[in-house]
Amino acid sequence: MGDPNFPVNLAIQPSHPAGVQNSRTNLRLDQKSGIETYGIAGRVWEAAYVLATYTTPPTERDKLDSADDLNDHDIEFDPPCSLFRADTSLTVLEVGSGTGYAGIHLAQQISLFRRRGVHPSLPVPDAVILTDLSNVVPLLDKGLHEHAGSFGQVEVRAQALAWGDVDHSAALAQRLGESGRSITHVLCSDLVYFPFLYPPLLRTLLALTSSPFCRDSSPEVIIGYKIRSLVKESPFWQVFGTWFTFQAVLARQKRSGDEEEGSWARFGQTNDTLIFVASRRPESLRWEVPMLDGQLMSGYGPTPPALDDTFESLLMFGIAYDV
Repeated sequence: MGDPNFPVNLAIQPSHPAGVQNSRTNLRLDQKSGIETYGIAGRVWEAAYVLATYTTPPTERDKLDSADDLNDHDIEFDPPCSLFRADTSLTVLEVGSGTGYAGIHLAQQISLFRRRGVHPSLPVPDAVILTDLSNVVPLLDKGLHEHAGSFGQVEVRAQALAWGDVDHSAALAQRLGESGRSITHVLCSDLVYFPFLYPPLLRTLLALTSSPFCRDSSPEVIIGYKIRSLVKESPFWQVFGTWFTFQAVLARQKRSGDEEEGSWARFGQTNDTLIFVASRRPESLRWEVPMLDGQLMSGYGPTPPALDDTFESLLMFGIAYDV
């Protein structure tokens, strides 16, 4: 198999936020040279911009680019983003980081959140770990170097994690264990596109939400997803729902004084983008992950095998809520 970042007839250009505030971003990445050298991994894909708004503390959102129509005002989310809690040390692992846009942005926002007020001392500093194929790690290192002064006390690093690679997973688990860390959140953006990658992607997500990567509880998974081909992409979400419960993030504009509350809408709606918040089904932690891709994608794990219709239901109900 060739490099998945260079499919046949690749013809992509740098992206830009779809919102009106695209000159205010604090994150600058050279997508043109990134695409030339790293292909798909060198581009910031559309869901990353929407995900960045969700993973921003409320007081910082009016300074941020967004691909959603709600970006001009303070926004409240349902469910609220769980990343900004004063009493919890974070260890966030981003899967398939590419340019590192989502992870670098998050590290900056965690740093701003910690500096904004007096918080209890944390047992270990917050950490954000960016991962991708071995040949993409230099791109991540470059982005981290260029933004190194903006992370404060947050520990940020890049590490190889090819989906389904046992050696990479073992090295990551060892490094986390040596530092006394357990993953609290898994971050994903624009990863559901090539069907042949669905089995290794799902296996990676299942591994990261199981022991030894987590101890007391399974990590929350936050996913930015842009709909490109429902026919190709729905099978992933059907089997994802076998192992995970998930919901789409809704948003509305906050009002002040006597103003009437805004109505809830699916966040990212104007750009065919969704943010999902997911967690492992508790019973799935006892299931054996199928070795054969065909069985995994057919819903094997539970007895009897079962696929899930959460994704289809969210799309159907979303039509009623979208503006």
